[in-house]
Amino acid sequence: MKSFLPALCAAALLCSPAVQAADDPAAKQELEERVTRLTADVESLAAANASLQKRLSTISDELKSLRDEQNRQANTSNLHEDLKRLADKIVEVDKKRQSDKDLIVEKIEKLGTAIAQSS
Repeated sequence: MKSFLPALCAAALLCSPAVQAADDPAAKQELEERVTRLTADVESLAAANASLQKRLSTISDELKSLRDEQNRQANTSNLHEDLKRLADKIVEVDKKRQSDKDLIVEKIEKLGTAIAQSS
């Protein structure tokens, strides 16, 4: 495709009526220079396009990497929240356990006092 386009441009220029009518060597030289410049421009555009495609691919890869990292951080954040809720529930269960222990100790002391008074 790269070499086809400049050749097509050159063929179009050479087949034009102005070129066929011009047998002047200076006109032919000018035409050849124009074709050479156009060919160079097309090649330059093709190289620039390839460079932009490569850059676009790199940016796309970086974007995918950033999205993956963001998803991992969101999962880590959810994990931290889950652990915090679990820790809060453990503290709550521990407080209830301590409350039950105090209540049992109190009942045992009352029972011990009642047994001591009945003897």
